[in-house]
Amino acid sequence: DHRDLHSFPTRRSSDLGSSSGSSSGGTGDGTIYFEQCSGAGACGTPSFFFYGAFGTPASPACTTAVTSGACAYYAGCPTTTSTGVSAGTLTISGGSLGTVTVSPATDNTYQYTGTSGVTEFTAGQTLTVSASGATVPAFGPESVTAPAMIALTSPAATGSGAYTITTSADLAVSWTAGQAGAQILFEGVNSSGTSYFTCTWDASVGSGTVPHAVMTGLAGQTGGFLAYGQSTMTTFSAGAYSISLYALPYGGGTATFQ
Repeated sequence: DHRDLHSFPTRRSSDLGSSSGSSSGGTGDGTIYFEQCSGAGACGTPSFFFYGAFGTPASPACTTAVTSGACAYYAGCPTTTSTGVSAGTLTISGGSLGTVTVSPATDNTYQYTGTSGVTEFTAGQTLTVSASGATVPAFGPESVTAPAMIALTSPAATGSGAYTITTSADLAVSWTAGQAGAQILFEGVNSSGTSYFTCTWDASVGSGTVPHAVMTGLAGQTGGFLAYGQSTMTTFSAGAYSISLYALPYGGGTATFQ
């Protein structure tokens, strides 16, 4: 079961009008992600995904929001993205991508999926994006340097890449390969994608805690998903639009929340 980590901190937090996870979705905002999934439990084989969105979403807010420390829980969330604005054609490059042009979909989001099994970028490589311009003025090339993929040391997965998470107590999370200036995203979601928790930590500290208060809403859920990754970010402006550009290698697996 492959899920794209960007959809949790970015699109869903913008539906809420909140700033948990990544900042996105306010008037004149934009978010762009280069993602590389790895790990058998997360995506089966390595897979690359590119995503971009600009403008103010019109989706209704999630019905429930609980914040505790660096984490938050949301429920009753929309399952579809709303219409944003166009930046024209995006051109992306870097790593093993070559040069790829991405046109906006009908909702003005930008999505590109790489060849299954191919790792398109690795740590230290520079990823770039530029736009031909439309409602969002032309920009770029703008770049971000890819971080390393972290190794999650706790919680531990089974041999099949599945996780069992106890929601009645705080969850200790630890990892290696975190780097200064990067952030860790750690998220759990139900099978329908309408309820989830998300945490953001300084990658260099190596550990964090998910309070049980932000997990209890997932108690009893099976067929969910746990995802984690390390992201680096560059910010830039295109006219009145403030745009965040991320590189995010991530992993994860299916999850049962007890």
